[in-house]
Amino acid sequence: MSPARALPWALLALSLVAHAWMLRPPGGPASSRPTPSPIALTDQSAQPPAPPALPAPSADSPIGHSSLDIRPSAPPSPPSPTATFAAYADILAEALETTEQHQELARVLARWIALDPVAASEWLDRRPDDPRLDLPVAQVANHLTGTADYTLAREWAESIHTPSVRVDALENVLAEQFRAKKITADALRATATRDGLPPDRVLGILNYSRLD
Repeated sequence: MSPARALPWALLALSLVAHAWMLRPPGGPASSRPTPSPIALTDQSAQPPAPPALPAPSADSPIGHSSLDIRPSAPPSPPSPTATFAAYADILAEALETTEQHQELARVLARWIALDPVAASEWLDRRPDDPRLDLPVAQVANHLTGTADYTLAREWAESIHTPSVRVDALENVLAEQFRAKKITADALRATATRDGLPPDRVLGILNYSRLD
């Protein structure tokens, strides 16, 4: 090719090189790193994922199931009637100074014996021997008579100090025992003589039983 013909081609090549140089990105040569992919758009109406479930506390953990129980506890149980009678009887027995206090103790023990004769008799048995407790002791003897425990009833009746109260309790025991045919007439007379039961009381028991 002649120099005259080659010149236009050289100018064209130089123009293409200059054009390519002008179109290059700024900041130096093109990076060899891969072009990041476009970020995918998310659906804004979708619900966020649920948080992971927490493990349930174990019984050995500081915050166990029992510590999370916020239910109200049951109200305390009221004291038993026996405990109430025992506490009241203790207070009255320590201050037996007036007739009214004596009568109040007798009323308390009478109700207690009717409710729980075993506990009431145990309370009386622990008390020091005291004539002021003769009426409650007679009530225990009468209760035991009603349960047909005549031997124990007679022992309680024999421990009474007041003569009139003692005679009434003994007569009641022997009369019920004789009526139930748990003692003979001769044994009744012997027991009555030993315990100081008057002859007219013994005769009254025998005659009343014959009328049954």
